[in-house]
Amino acid sequence: MFLRLGVPAAALAVTFAAVEGGAPLTPPDESSSAASATALAQASAIADRPHQRRATALPALAVVQVSAPLANGDGLDEARAKLAAASQAVAAAQAAVDDATGEVPAAQLRVDTATEAQLRYDGEQRQAAADVIRATDLVAAQEVAVQQAQGQVDEVTTRMAGAVRSTYINGGEKSELAIVLEAQDPADVVGSVEARDRAARGNSNLLGQLTEAKAALVAELAQLQQAQEAAAARQRDSDAAVAQAQLALDEAKAARDSLAALVAERTAALAAAGVAEAEMQKLYDRLMAEKAAAEAAAAAAAAQAAAEKAAAEKAAAEQAAAERAAAERAAAQKAGAAAASPVTPNSAGATPAAVGGTSATRTGQAAVDFAMGFVGAGEEFRGLCLTFVDNAYAPTGGRVGTAIEQWDRANAAGHGHPGDRNPPVGAQVFWQTSDPARHAAIYAGGGMVITTEAYNGRVGLVTMEAVNSWGPYIGWATPFYG
Repeated sequence: MFLRLGVPAAALAVTFAAVEGGAPLTPPDESSSAASATALAQASAIADRPHQRRATALPALAVVQVSAPLANGDGLDEARAKLAAASQAVAAAQAAVDDATGEVPAAQLRVDTATEAQLRYDGEQRQAAADVIRATDLVAAQEVAVQQAQGQVDEVTTRMAGAVRSTYINGGEKSELAIVLEAQDPADVVGSVEARDRAARGNSNLLGQLTEAKAALVAELAQLQQAQEAAAARQRDSDAAVAQAQLALDEAKAARDSLAALVAERTAALAAAGVAEAEMQKLYDRLMAEKAAAEAAAAAAAAQAAAEKAAAEKAAAEQAAAERAAAERAAAQKAGAAAASPVTPNSAGATPAAVGGTSATRTGQAAVDFAMGFVGAGEEFRGLCLTFVDNAYAPTGGRVGTAIEQWDRANAAGHGHPGDRNPPVGAQVFWQTSDPARHAAIYAGGGMVITTEAYNGRVGLVTMEAVNSWGPYIGWATPFYG
């Protein structure tokens, strides 16, 4: 018989017998083997791809081609080895997935931290924007103050210019001599001098106002510049904080997305490894089933051979017993002995009756012939050995309940021969078995006895030595039913 893989059943049985205790793993049918190989190759490629942040490679997965038949007796060994490799690949892929998944919380924490920083910087930016607005308002106010100061300077300058023109037109300040000479009277002199003094004081005041206005203008301009610089600095700080927060958030999100991609890739590799392992398990199970079938066939063949051998041995033994019995009958008839050959005295010194016994309808060979008719059958006598023996002799006297009672009755009447292993044909033989009733059988000649429960509960023709294994031999007795 050849199995599906083209391996002889006997060779496969030997191979299977050498393989024990392997962990089950399996490949696919021939129709799906190419797809399986592709999936495994893809899983290996994904598993071996280094991550952009940390190079973590998975072991390459075993790619099993199962479309071709496995050669000779190595099929199961090869399948088991590939199954082990597939299991290792699954374990490695699972470890890689666990490793990458374990980094997800830390990556999410970085994203959360960056998000909080961005929110904080957003608040600072809003504060900076408010500061810029205030600084802008301050600049606007300073500009108004500067304009006012500039207006004062312009006004004083105009007044100074008018005073200068008046002085120029009037020829400048007159000396006291000119005032006296031009005066009409003393009162006119006094008035002219006072007018001159008032003009001089006015010019001096205008000059002082001009100086103060210019100083105020310079101060306002300085404050305006400071306000503008402060507003610009605040705006720069705000822009830098926002840019930094955005950069941190972008980096955190990029790390999280990269890790998510790594987890997805490794999960895909794990799935592919699982498919390969399942397919290898399928092949392994198929090989194990074929192994079991081969072993069952071998066991059936062995059982059939044993049964045939036992039947042949039984037939040969029965034929030999029949031949010996026939020879003994011929010898007995030739000597003129009608029932049996002479017997030795028993332990009481008495000579037992001829085989056939008292009150027995069948004697000697007739009882043997009757019993032989049940060989290979007689299941109804299972556990009823004395009933079978009594029926062979068809006694007219009383029967007892057990084999040991039959022995004791015959022995007490002088028909027993304890320990004598040479009974005549047709004698009753007894054994002390573990059953309290003991055991009785019929001697057929040539060392053979006809007994119940010889073959699976059926009557059979066996040797006395075979029955000796049931318990010690007691002896033989002439059938006695007195």
